[in-house]
Amino acid sequence: MEEIKLGGEVIERGAYKYRSLIDTLNQIDKQIQRSLRFARHWTARQTELTGTDINDPQALYKALKNVLHYKKDPEKIELLQTMQSLMLDNYWGRPGYGDCDCFTITACSCLLVTGYPTGYTLYGNGAQPTHIASDVYVKNYGRLQRIPFDLVAPEIGRVRDYRWSRSYKVELN
Repeated sequence: MEEIKLGGEVIERGAYKYRSLIDTLNQIDKQIQRSLRFARHWTARQTELTGTDINDPQALYKALKNVLHYKKDPEKIELLQTMQSLMLDNYWGRPGYGDCDCFTITACSCLLVTGYPTGYTLYGNGAQPTHIASDVYVKNYGRLQRIPFDLVAPEIGRVRDYRWSRSYKVELN
């Protein structure tokens, strides 16, 4: 598991104290970048193993849903796992176990390597966000349309109801 300091203090390998929303979003972007190489390998391997071209967002969503398992972060710790940590050597010791921000990092990485514009959306009911989910952007009548790619939801395009949301696009460096 790769160690990255989030707001300074490392509590345990891969676990960090929450500092601020902006710091967390910056670290999510860094974790997406760090995950690209693994995502390239993983998507190619999944296509080879299943015989299904997962370069399509719907097929990719199903493939990821088959291997990811929601597990809430430990109290007072924010886990921001790279895709390789999530799949191979994660905090929980079980492949694919993570929460919405770990799933967002993985989904955005896979979408980027399969050629789809991506980003993520923060959702909340109060002052602070309570959920994050990736988005895929697809062309619809010549314009890019944002579609929720929430791996906590039962299907692509769905997300629970929240009072507010704010979307961010992810760009490759």
